[in-house]
Amino acid sequence: MAKASMRGFIKGFTLIEMMIVLVILIIVIAIVVPALSGARNRAKQVVTLQLHTSLGSASAQYELSERRLPGYFSPADMGAVANETQGLSNMENIVLDLAGGVTTAGATGAIMVGPSPTNQVPVRIDQIDAPVQVKGVTHKGYWVPDKKNFVAMTGQIGTAEHITLPDVVDAFGNPMLVWVQDESPATTANFAAQNSTTPARFFWAGNACFLNSGKLGKSEANQVSESMLSLGNGPPQLVQTMTALLGNPAFPKASVTPDAPSASRGKLVFHSAGPDGVFMSSKDRGGKVAGGFGMGVQYRANKDVMNDFDDVVTWVAN
Repeated sequence: MAKASMRGFIKGFTLIEMMIVLVILIIVIAIVVPALSGARNRAKQVVTLQLHTSLGSASAQYELSERRLPGYFSPADMGAVANETQGLSNMENIVLDLAGGVTTAGATGAIMVGPSPTNQVPVRIDQIDAPVQVKGVTHKGYWVPDKKNFVAMTGQIGTAEHITLPDVVDAFGNPMLVWVQDESPATTANFAAQNSTTPARFFWAGNACFLNSGKLGKSEANQVSESMLSLGNGPPQLVQTMTALLGNPAFPKASVTPDAPSASRGKLVFHSAGPDGVFMSSKDRGGKVAGGFGMGVQYRANKDVMNDFDDVVTWVAN
């Protein structure tokens, strides 16, 4: 009797009912998987923001102590035309001040790094964040890098020496950019420029080593063909997009059309590409609003254009 009842139950489980169960499972998966992915990305964004905060605090302490922004080479030096191919990043440059590593000429194991072949300094990678003895007192740097967030970056464009330098890596496994304001008196002619042959507040060349990459970091993202900050997007569009990124939305120039900033977000702007690994991707909403690759992102007074990108951006105030 029990066997007959079971056969009746199996026969009663129709193809339509099985299809309904399958559809329900697909719907549940379609809802749950993106939610889990979104939660992971939000967690990584929080960790990335914490890394930004750590570097921002260390930079502020350095400036208070040394009376200048961190960076062994000046913003104008980092913005040199030569650095577009030399490939020393702004972040690598400020780490030399925040965590050390600069050594004496001819030191064993030293490599020569700098924004041009004629403007270099010897650095020992194993001495970055190493304790330094000064008159019997052990001094540590302003910032202590975590090994998991401080590694040489795959896809960096530049000399072999610069490629071997460790980079600050965000929670998504991609390099962090830092935009450093040139505070010298003769830099007010332009808000942003490709390199320091044109005086400006910010220069692109200090981040060229990452923005020129066709396969960068853990995401293996193609900055050249997707980033609104890529040189491939066109120099005029590049400068326009930098201005939109680095200009403070709350401080537009009066009676200027189109809108233009009168102040920057900050003297140091920390910038991570976010989940997609592309800095200001042309595929993000902001890129689509701007017209996609080959166009520039327009600065908007009282509207932060970065809200339309998945990038993570923080800054040290002026």
